[in-house]
Amino acid sequence: MRGPQRFPGYLDPADDSGRFVTGEPATRLTAYQGGTLTGSAWYRTGDRVERRGEDLVHLGRLDSQTKINGYRVELGEVEEALRSCPGVTDAVVVARTDRPTPVLQAAYTGDALDPGPLLRTLQQRLPGYMVPRTLLHLPELPLNPNGKTDRAAVLAAVDTDRPAVPPADRPGPAGAVDARRTPLTEGTR
Repeated sequence: MRGPQRFPGYLDPADDSGRFVTGEPATRLTAYQGGTLTGSAWYRTGDRVERRGEDLVHLGRLDSQTKINGYRVELGEVEEALRSCPGVTDAVVVARTDRPTPVLQAAYTGDALDPGPLLRTLQQRLPGYMVPRTLLHLPELPLNPNGKTDRAAVLAAVDTDRPAVPPADRPGPAGAVDARRTPLTEGTR
């Protein structure tokens, strides 16, 4: 992004490095290396875009940032808050953005089988819009063939509208069908 809407740089100019690029997208962009930050520099927003004719089409984010009720949320912050709760070993938070009102949903592993105390802890530590609407305890987080957390399988498991079993071609947690779901009502946020 560049133009009059772009800010003139961070308060500490050392923070500008890697966050701005110079040049033209049609030719070549190069990383900003310091010095005077001119109006021709582009700010790297973290959004993925693609040029289609004269238009730029938004394809999503490069990171795990999402928007919930107008607020930018880093999923990793919510995951870390959940991991710091007693009895939680690991956690993954996914955003359901295919609904009229996007919501966060979470799956976690560990000894904390009852999500009630976890929810109360998260409500004390996080703003309401960052508290997941669903907490699901799993014996283990599903992994994709590369050994990374399979967020699509987590999304399917926490979604009460879909089967809780990941597709057969993906490894998934044993017993996911019987995993405890705790959908939260609007009044509990």
